[in-house]
Amino acid sequence: SGHPRPHDAIGGSSGDVTSLGLRQARAARRRRATDLRRLAAGRAAAMRGPFWLASRCWLPTEDGEMDLRVYVNEAGVEASALVAWPAWVIAAAVANEAKAEDAVGLQLPAHSVDLCPSCAAADASGRAAPEECLACESLAAKEPGDPARPYLLWRLNALQQQQQQQKQKQQLAGTGRAAAAAAAAAVAREGTVTAASPVASSEKGAAPPSAGAAAGATSPAPQSAASVPPATGAPLSLPLVRVHDACATSELFGSVKCDCAQQLAQALRRARARADHPSAAAPGAVVYLPQEGRGIGLAAKAAAYSLQRGGADTVDANRMLGLADDTRRYDAARDALFDAGLAIQGPLSGLPGSGIRLLSNNPRKAEQLTALGVTVDAAEPHLVAPPSALAAGYMQAKADRMGHAIPQGWLRDAAASARMP
Repeated sequence: SGHPRPHDAIGGSSGDVTSLGLRQARAARRRRATDLRRLAAGRAAAMRGPFWLASRCWLPTEDGEMDLRVYVNEAGVEASALVAWPAWVIAAAVANEAKAEDAVGLQLPAHSVDLCPSCAAADASGRAAPEECLACESLAAKEPGDPARPYLLWRLNALQQQQQQQKQKQQLAGTGRAAAAAAAAAVAREGTVTAASPVASSEKGAAPPSAGAAAGATSPAPQSAASVPPATGAPLSLPLVRVHDACATSELFGSVKCDCAQQLAQALRRARARADHPSAAAPGAVVYLPQEGRGIGLAAKAAAYSLQRGGADTVDANRMLGLADDTRRYDAARDALFDAGLAIQGPLSGLPGSGIRLLSNNPRKAEQLTALGVTVDAAEPHLVAPPSALAAGYMQAKADRMGHAIPQGWLRDAAASARMP
């Protein structure tokens, strides 16, 4: 049929047999296939968290300095985050601790510099703060000069103010409903008296007020827009985050079989542009994970590529080798996002504006991050022109077989303009 066989991808064909018999050659290929599956399973297991910050530095790039943060786990796996901070965050980071707190609008007591705003407020009012607070632990772990510290303080403070405003609105709404109910009851009583004695009512010369008018008379005046701080869920106040998996074939070796290198380059540009925007309150970041070939590793990916050369798509090639469609884990992304304050953990987590704006076409990625406790406040497409017709076919397979949100009209136009390698 001309369709490639799985063993052809992992050790040649039967024509390569010299001194070994055909049976031994096939057995050797089966062993190699088993090795690939074992290695892929081991790679997935090695990506389990927790990951912690091992080191960080300022990394000069063509577009300016970025904060390189490297994370490791017990298995020795390294993941990284490259963060482009807005200018105000960098200014706060290079100042001393007291000035940094002033710069982000906080007035924390000296003994509470490692308390999140929620716990600091509880401490100041004499209420018991939680014995364990992940936000406080994250603040305490930050070294002087780490830009994540003033950014995290500012963001926690903004979220706490948002939470307090929501509580005040709920209280005012409850008061308004109670006043409206009381006014309606008064109207009902007056209406009963009027019906029983219309002459007496007309002598008074007063018509019964409507329930709406009574409620309006007792409702508090609305807050002016100027007294309400900007919403933390606004696009430029949410960190723009790309969680990107390594692709040595395109990013190092120049392959045009996929669009990964172009996606990485565009994500870095957008992260930098976000930080440089004059109205940006939040950074842009790329979290880079060592999960080649959707987690199966470079050896298995090369075997899958050999099968794809014969006509199989990316999903079928993995299955022909006995490999899963996708084995990636996002423990490292979760821990990196929490460490840098790009996603919030602790008592304020889950509030609108406590998460990230995810740059991805893959709904599974957002689902997995959410399952790990990361709030994905918004997601937006990450479309790049395919570098070749082969890459366009790969993108089509991701849309058709793996549910990636790639508009078909856009993909048809991109495929039509793509060139062959």
